[in-house]
Amino acid sequence: MTKSSPFRGVTLFRPTGKWRAQISALGRTVSLGDHDTEEEAARAFDRAAINKGGRAAKTNFSIVEYEAEIAELTGKPKQKHQQVLPKAFKSLAHARH
Repeated sequence: MTKSSPFRGVTLFRPTGKWRAQISALGRTVSLGDHDTEEEAARAFDRAAINKGGRAAKTNFSIVEYEAEIAELTGKPKQKHQQVLPKAFKSLAHARH
């Protein structure tokens, strides 16, 4: 099984056999968790990328697929989504303001 993935921000974490999603923010890499499938990890990356960069974010899947979530991912307040993103990513996001 190869460690690389065609998806942005996704690698296979060999010790567990799970797909890890990661994103960079302010020069730091933040884990978005381990997922059972490559696609789940890619979508976790996409949601974090949209949260970070809005509609201009480079995502693995078409931004249209996230249309119903974009307001929640990019808007304030974003209470429900904040439960999904790790605390480290949220603190980095606040630091850039």
